[in-house]
Amino acid sequence: MKWWSWVCVALVFLVPVASQVHAKSTSPQHGGEYRFSLPASPKTLDPARAADVYGITLIQQIFDGLVQFDENLNVIPAIARSWKVSRDGLLYHFALRNDVRFHHGRLVKAGDFVDAFARILDPDIGSNAAGLFSRILGAQAFMEGRASSVSGLRAAGPHDLEIRLAEPYPPFLPMLAMKSAKIVPSESIKNPESFARHPIGTGPFRFVRWASDTRVVLEANDGYFEGRPFLDQITYVIYPGFQSDRMVNDFLEKKLDNVTVDSLENRSILSDSGCQFVRKPTLSLLFYGINCNRHALCQPEVRRALNLAVDRDAIVSLRERYVVSKGVIPPGMPGYNPDQTGYPFDPEKARSLLTASGYPEGKGLGTVHLWSASRSELAQSELAIVRKNFQAIGVSMEVHYETDWSAFETVLKEGRFDLFRFMIFSDIPDPEDSVLALFPSDSAYNFCSYRKPRFDRLMEKTRREINPVNRARLFRQVEQIIIDDCPIIPVLHFVYEGAFQPYVRGVELNALGSQYIPMKKVWLEK
Repeated sequence: MKWWSWVCVALVFLVPVASQVHAKSTSPQHGGEYRFSLPASPKTLDPARAADVYGITLIQQIFDGLVQFDENLNVIPAIARSWKVSRDGLLYHFALRNDVRFHHGRLVKAGDFVDAFARILDPDIGSNAAGLFSRILGAQAFMEGRASSVSGLRAAGPHDLEIRLAEPYPPFLPMLAMKSAKIVPSESIKNPESFARHPIGTGPFRFVRWASDTRVVLEANDGYFEGRPFLDQITYVIYPGFQSDRMVNDFLEKKLDNVTVDSLENRSILSDSGCQFVRKPTLSLLFYGINCNRHALCQPEVRRALNLAVDRDAIVSLRERYVVSKGVIPPGMPGYNPDQTGYPFDPEKARSLLTASGYPEGKGLGTVHLWSASRSELAQSELAIVRKNFQAIGVSMEVHYETDWSAFETVLKEGRFDLFRFMIFSDIPDPEDSVLALFPSDSAYNFCSYRKPRFDRLMEKTRREINPVNRARLFRQVEQIIIDDCPIIPVLHFVYEGAFQPYVRGVELNALGSQYIPMKKVWLEK
């Protein structure tokens, strides 16, 4: 607990504090509907199974966890009013509030957390957080069917929860603030598919309806334990495929209360509307994943050539919202190496590597197929640069767009690609659960089919290391392995820039991105 507090203090200096839309008056006003733009439809609203930022955006408003992040990514109470951690870092005791109710009226009990966390570990659920929760004592036996319960999860009383780990895990407390650790009612999750479309939580807003690819509506939870939110309703308007121009037009016509600013042209248009702009660096990474099982791409030298061929500066120059990535770990994250140089733009060296690998001027390599879930003007302009970069070293590239997220994810899981475009946003300020989660051999998100025993061994060491300085040093080592082996082409880190209507107040934005805006604090000045 102490060492994590130290890291959070360090983050205050590394990452600018949360951007805010400040109020003109001192008294927030109640009422009104907030219309929030969403570039794609969520796959699910089940916290245990959600993986895309669109689902996470809504989950943050519908559900609560034991703890939550403040605007500077410090861990603060939520349903747990206090907690204690044993000196050896194995036992966590949480004292829960006794006044928290689910949206259907029942009081939350410690047993609900026991059931919710065990559910994450259930192989039938397929939660992407199962690996993180597997550090709880008895989790492995439960996952393998050798035990009917998780021995490390115990309701010590109606409002007292104990969690015992099998070994110390430094980021465990902030992990409990991520979307997967939200509480769900035990009796409502017997039908997972129904729950995914009709969620019941404890959050400041309750689910009302979901019209696929159109909108999701939430309404204020009058009985919220922190007090009723100011807004009466939030309508998430869905624009499949990131229809940037349409979103901007709707914003200008006052049909939306916020919109992402994704181009200099849109910023210029919006600047004349009298709106408010908010900018915030995020713990994120845009990269092109490489299928390490695919033809010549199984050779690290070929993957290095592709890394050297990409002109990242040209891509970043398309928009002012980006920072060139020199490595894998984003600035502000423990383990970030400011001296990392990554791969410069060097077509000549790229051609030399291809020749040494047996593909002079790209001959024999064939066409590489890149898949993208976004067909926005920005994505197309960006990939046009990449195609031109590859052509300069003799490599032809064909781009495939699949804007349906479920279908796109299926392409990745089945390995039907050479490269894929992907943006990852961190759920917690720790690289193990974000960018580095892409590369362990047993990771569900190792779409690149990357295998490196030394990487796996070092990642295991980071999970056991409780000293923050030593842990950061290990992160730099594992990052260097990834940079050397090139299972991905790191491109840039995202800087969120959003436009808000002039009457919007109370917006807090932290380094985890816009999906973590606490809408319970937002209000509209009439």
